[in-house]
Order: sequence, then structure tokens, then C-alpha cells
Amino acid sequence: MSPYVVRALRVLAYGAPVGLFLWSARDLPNGPGFLRLALVFLWLYPTVAMHELSHAAAARLLGFRVFGVRHGSGLFLGAVRLLGLRHELHLWPIAGLTRTATDRAADLRRRYFLMVAAGPASHLVVLGGALALGGGALVRELAHAEVGGPAVLAALVWANLMAFVAAMVPVSVDYGGTTAASDGGRLLGIRRRDDAEAARQREALALLDATERLRVGDFDAAAAFLRAALDDPELARSWMLHNALAVSEMSVGRRDEAVVRLEALLARDEVAASRVAVGALRNNLAYARVLAPDLDRSTLDEVDRLSEENLGAVGLGAAKHGTRGAVLARRGELEKARFFLRRAYGQTAEPAGRAANAAWLALALPEEAERWLARARALCPNAPEIALVAELRARDAARAALATPG
Repeated sequence: MSPYVVRALRVLAYGAPVGLFLWSARDLPNGPGFLRLALVFLWLYPTVAMHELSHAAAARLLGFRVFGVRHGSGLFLGAVRLLGLRHELHLWPIAGLTRTATDRAADLRRRYFLMVAAGPASHLVVLGGALALGGGALVRELAHAEVGGPAVLAALVWANLMAFVAAMVPVSVDYGGTTAASDGGRLLGIRRRDDAEAARQREALALLDATERLRVGDFDAAAAFLRAALDDPELARSWMLHNALAVSEMSVGRRDEAVVRLEALLARDEVAASRVAVGALRNNLAYARVLAPDLDRSTLDEVDRLSEENLGAVGLGAAKHGTRGAVLARRGELEKARFFLRRAYGQTAEPAGRAANAAWLALALPEEAERWLARARALCPNAPEIALVAELRARDAARAALATPG
């Protein structure tokens, strides 16, 4: 799909219900108008949570494994465990992601449809219940009346209407490094046969299993798991699993193998046709190269160009900002590096990813280096960036000592 069409659909997803809301409040004075807007915004937090929990509950009832739930987007606020799941909390109540997959092929298309549809259906239930409770007074409030008794209920209706429309417009959504289709896109993308959908679910299950290991820094286990998964003929061509294996390899010191794997993937015709795949692979290729302790000027110039061009890639979010910040830190452009690394650190939820960004921030903020390295070790002590940055700082200190007279 053309990137211009994707952007237009995103504007429609979020702009259409907002436009209707603003039209309904067109004659209200500023004070009541702002109050109505604030009420809608506040209702979005429980609305997004309800949507994702509906996915998670339906997934468990229908035999899917649930790996975790992301609530909102933007700045990462923290994570909690609830009902046996890790819930990642982000600042803005816009979008969310429930990570699910299954290896049960029986009746898969129907089960997958019901699991995906459970999120948007939760909004329809709330809309119906609110209209039944509010009656004519709520309808007049929605059409535009003074902000009064039904205002809170009307704000609930608007929040659920916005969330429903945004979920059903078929676009890809960037979740700070993970790009996933909206509910509408997933419903339209269901394979026509159970066996085809089962193959996609097996790939997703393997990827999520490996990602859970990578998230907490168990890189050796992730690599072993992915090699075993790629021995399966049905999964052997999966660029996503090979990409995850390359990430595992660069994290356990097999950086050269990761570079070869990523370059081979980029040479595939089916990969070249996917903008998402090319962006993800180019980002990881630049990152694998910047992890080398010794970088000559030509290689550094190459990864600088690659990471800068990749800022315009579809999705990736915090991942491409982290890579760009690491490259700039290696080049000594510390002020620019700090901008990208702080952004990446703030949006990343996974401990290993946050540790990587914290370690690079130690290089970009020499006066705060020990604090950032301590934070990186607390998050993921075996993150390879910690040892690399410590080595680079030791080299800088040695050069500075040699350059000091006397």
C-alpha cells in the first residue's frame, strides 16, 4: 500500500471522530468546550485498557497464548503484572497491542476472527449500554446541548466511538519498534484457509517466544530457540525469524554472523518488496556494525548514512532512534546523539532495549556516565552495549591522559 494512502487512512482513523466531536461542541463557550474535551481524553485511558483486555480474555478463552499487553503509546511509564500477564503502560491513551499466537490449527480462522473482533466489540457494548442509560438526554447532549448532567456519559460515548473507528480503519500502527496491523487490517488480512492462517500463527508464536527471551536478555536461549525453529521447513524462509536470530547473534558476540545474515536477507526479492522488512533489516544491519569495538572511518560513514536514511522507514519507532543515537555517539556528535537516545530510552519498554539505550547514553553524557551505566546494569547486566561503552570510555580516558602534558 502506498505510504500516502497509509497516512490518509491514519488521518481518517483519528481525525474523523475528533472532527465530529469538535462539530458537536462548535457553539459551546471555551470553558465548557475544554471540559468536554478533557472528559473525552480521560475516558480514553480506561477505554483503551478495556479494548486490550477484551482481546486478552477472548484469546485465552479461544486457545491462544497471550504474551503481554501494551496500553497506549509514547513515553513508557512502567510495567505491572496483572492476571498473569505483563502490562506495559505508556503515556498517551492512543492505540494498544495484545501479543497473541497459537499452535492450535483447529477452526483457526473463526477463533482468530473472534479474538480480533473482541476489542472493537467492547466499544459497541459500551455505546449500546450508554445510549440505553442516557436515553433522549444523552442524544441531545451528543448532538450539542449545554454541558450538564449527561456530559460524563456523553464523553464516554465519544471516547468509545473514537477508539472503535481508529481500531477498524485498516492501517499499520507503530508501537515504538513493533509495527502491527490495526484490528480492521487484521480482520481483512485473515487467510482464506485454516492451513495458511496456521502457518502464519506458527511463525508468530516462534517470534513471540524468542522475543520474550530477548526482552529479558536471555540471548543464548533466544538464539538456540530460533535456530531450532528455523530447522522447520515451513519457517526456514521467515525473514522475521532470521532477523530475530541476527539480533540474538549480535548480542552474544557473533556480530559478523549477524551482518552476513542480514545482508543475505536484504538480497531476497520477497524482502526487497516489503518496506517494513527492508526498514527493520537495514536498521539492525547498521546497529550490528556500530557494535564493533573498532570502526574505521569508511564503515562509520556508511552506518551514519544508513541510519540517517532509515529514519524515514515505516514503523520501527524507538528502534531506529536508538540506532541513530548509537551511531552519532560513536561519531562523537554527542548533542545529537542525546536527542535520539533519550527519545528511544523513554519509549522502550523491554529491559534489554532500555539497557542498551542507557549504555549509549553513558557514552553521549560523559559527566553522567556512571549513573547511566549503573542503570543499564540494573536493567540487563549482560547487555553487550555495557561492556562496549566501558571499553570505549577507557580508550577515551587513555587518549586524554596521553594528551595531557607532564
